[in-house]
Amino acid sequence: MALFKRDFNKPGPGVPKNAPRKKGFARFFEVLGRDMSNLFKLNLLHALCLLPAQLCFFLASIAGGGNLFFILLGLGIVTSAPVGPSKTALSYCISKMLRDDPGFLWHDYKRIFKENFKGTFLFGVLYSCVVAAQFYAVLLYTANPSMNFLWVAVFLLSVLIFIIASPYYFLQAPYLQLRSLPLIKNSMLLSLGYLPRSLAGGLISAALLVLQVLAFPLTIPITLIAGYAIPNLILLMWIWPPVDKTFKIEATLAARNAGEADPAAPGEDEGAGAAQDADAEEDDAGKDSGG
Repeated sequence: MALFKRDFNKPGPGVPKNAPRKKGFARFFEVLGRDMSNLFKLNLLHALCLLPAQLCFFLASIAGGGNLFFILLGLGIVTSAPVGPSKTALSYCISKMLRDDPGFLWHDYKRIFKENFKGTFLFGVLYSCVVAAQFYAVLLYTANPSMNFLWVAVFLLSVLIFIIASPYYFLQAPYLQLRSLPLIKNSMLLSLGYLPRSLAGGLISAALLVLQVLAFPLTIPITLIAGYAIPNLILLMWIWPPVDKTFKIEATLAARNAGEADPAAPGEDEGAGAAQDADAEEDDAGKDSGG
């Protein structure tokens, strides 16, 4: 019979080299299925970096005041040093997945963590303190629901701005050789210039994190396995396209890999200088991000 004579081992046409990427849920599940094990490993690395600061701030929030409160608060600030570099490495590794760029997870994470430690640890400490302050403010409001509505509105606005702007900082840092102030400026401009995408990504990822907090401690296994990586994957699916479009990161990396890029361009391997030189073009970066 012809059915048993056909050669079903013959290779198919495969996926065209320049085939367009999937979008939406199809793209999410494609990346999730392909990189699931790396996402789990990345999540665990990031969780370990955040755990000391989270523990100190949490204990400070229930200490009730006195010397113990200030000791725990100080420890929380000190142990927040790895938060910024870790969030930068997390963003970089996930953006590589979205670029369909294979790599060695531990090597990439360690390299970006070390290269960006000096430039991101202060912002990471600030990030941790803001998150802790917002958590403490929520505790105060739940204990005193009659709090002035104006203060609540100001608080919610600050949370919203923080949620949509801060992810751009950690995403830009490994690709652009810029100092903190230009990165903050770019982050504000990008978050406002692409407001619908910033809101969608920020609110969805924040909602997933809040759900984990509300269901604590039942969600501890989920948090350790995927509680940071999955929300950040969803977040970057929304905000990576605007960053790439603004700074032409993928095009620059592709040209560099093909040997067509300027050999004097900044950066190492595929990470640090995809868009422009830090000293010569940091002002241009702020202008470009608004475009």
